[in-house]
Amino acid sequence: MADSQASFSKTAVSLGILGGLVYLIAALIVFVASTVAFLIGVPSLLPHFGTVAGLVIVGVLTVVFSYLLRRQPELALFWGILLVVLALVSLSLAFGGFVIAFLLTLVAGILAISSKLGPMASALQKAP
Repeated sequence: MADSQASFSKTAVSLGILGGLVYLIAALIVFVASTVAFLIGVPSLLPHFGTVAGLVIVGVLTVVFSYLLRRQPELALFWGILLVVLALVSLSLAFGGFVIAFLLTLVAGILAISSKLGPMASALQKAP
């Protein structure tokens, strides 16, 4: 049982860090695209830089929470909930980092939550 919990946790950490990196790559793509648009004369550049800043913040927080999930597995439920919340917040930013980052972060959060809730559920089933 502990082995499956550890594999869930390692998978959640890996997916979370990968999701955070995809957010950062999406921020770079939006930044380059908006800079090119500005250089060719397209107005309204400010909202794009807000999206870039939001993607960078969500990406960095996703990587940090995933790292903390690895360092503090006893708080997996807390870090998993935060990862799910970050994934939902990211939907307003370049549609969740082009959907891929959203899905990676959401699955990482769900795996972190399930790795913590799984042993609790099995313990409740064994109780008389």
